[in-house]
Amino acid sequence: PSDPDAIELFLAEWGVHLKRVGLEAFSFSAWLFSALDDKGLPVFCIETRHTKAALNAMLNKTDKNDARGIAQLMRTGWFRAVHVKSREAQALRVLLAGRKALLGKVIDMENMIRGVIRPFGLKVGEVSTGKFEARVRELVAGLGELEQIIT
Repeated sequence: PSDPDAIELFLAEWGVHLKRVGLEAFSFSAWLFSALDDKGLPVFCIETRHTKAALNAMLNKTDKNDARGIAQLMRTGWFRAVHVKSREAQALRVLLAGRKALLGKVIDMENMIRGVIRPFGLKVGEVSTGKFEARVRELVAGLGELEQIIT
């Protein structure tokens, strides 16, 4: 399993001193890398495309053979380590991505509302984000069902 405790236990059962632990970059890499690093393991996150190119020479593509191939890359030193961003950098990236997505949804909703009221001859025009709602409410005031739909 992709669990730091399980990996640490599995590696400890071998009873050998590890010089490198290879972790191919994937969606859990940053979390797993940090957790294994915190446990004192000499972990390296390795570049996916380079690893894939090296593993393509294998005849039978299986998870077991991929693990053996990655182990061989780590033994020989023939790998490209990738930088793993700090938790703070990851949190900031998630915050910015979330903000961008939310702003996109706001724009989508504003455009949808503009499109819904346009067939009724109502035009919002250029308004600042803070005044959009007031302008729309002003336009649909007293128009019964349209006012309910927009609200």
